[in-house]
Amino acid sequence: SLVEKDVYLLGGTGIVMAVLVFLGSKEFKIVSFDPDFARALGLPVRFIEGLLAMLIVLSVCLGLQAVGV
Repeated sequence: SLVEKDVYLLGGTGIVMAVLVFLGSKEFKIVSFDPDFARALGLPVRFIEGLLAMLIVLSVCLGLQAVGV
C-alpha cells in the first residue's frame, strides 16, 4: 500500500516529468527519428538521448513503486 508521502512523491515527480516531455517533445521526436538531422540543426543529441532514457527509466521506477513488484 502507498502512504501519503509516496503519493506526493509520485505526483510531484510525474508532474515534473510531464512538463519536461511537453517542453522537449519536438526535440525528442527529432532526435528519436533522425539523429543526423538533429546534429545538423545543432541540437545536443547525446544530452537529449540521455534525458529521454532517464525519463523512461524514472517512469518505470515510479510505476514499479506504485504497483509493486
